[in-house]
Amino acid sequence: LSKKEKDYLVKIHGIPSKKILIWPLIRSEFEELNSFKKEKNPKDIIFIGGYRHTPNIEAVKLIEKDILPEVLKLFKKNGRSFPGIKLYGSSPSDYIKNLNSEHLSYEGYIENESDAFAKARISIAPLPFGAGLKGKTLSSLIYRTPIIGTSFALEGFEIHDSQLMVESSIDAVEFANSIYNSYINYENIEARDWDNLIKKLEEKFSYSSFLKIMKDDINNI
Repeated sequence: LSKKEKDYLVKIHGIPSKKILIWPLIRSEFEELNSFKKEKNPKDIIFIGGYRHTPNIEAVKLIEKDILPEVLKLFKKNGRSFPGIKLYGSSPSDYIKNLNSEHLSYEGYIENESDAFAKARISIAPLPFGAGLKGKTLSSLIYRTPIIGTSFALEGFEIHDSQLMVESSIDAVEFANSIYNSYINYENIEARDWDNLIKKLEEKFSYSSFLKIMKDDINNI
């Protein structure tokens, strides 16, 4: 659950606040980050998601039909080479599997997300609906990759860094501009910005931190 969902359950459905505990996503990747190596000048734009999940399918449709044409215009207008958008994830529908154009392609399921993020300059998440904390968002941040997403994609993280976590509406022109600007500004992000963010993420989402949260909550009950 995210705080937004708890507020919804309390305010709209009248569930007593004390009956709802907010437990975060739990990730063990923090213990392995010392071995993660980001490419010096990554080029890829990526989208990661399981395709049994309807919001991911709808996000890809928005990318293909609305956002991609606008992004291509921006790269061309500014004389920049467009790297294409790579889709990763499990359980692809026929629609996803058949996406194999010059600018948008399904790359298949990837066992280790870190392999995709090592080459990724930015990740995108134009989710048109959804709820709760998103694994794709946390993964992107853990692996030092700025993410551009809708409010649904960024829900619950409460991180105020407009370079590393860029919120956009679903409007194609706005989203495309956010992609282009983040892609160009990637080189301006300093290592200490990532170090500070990952420290905050570890305090909230690591396995060891979660054990403490869970123990405290159970003791309080």
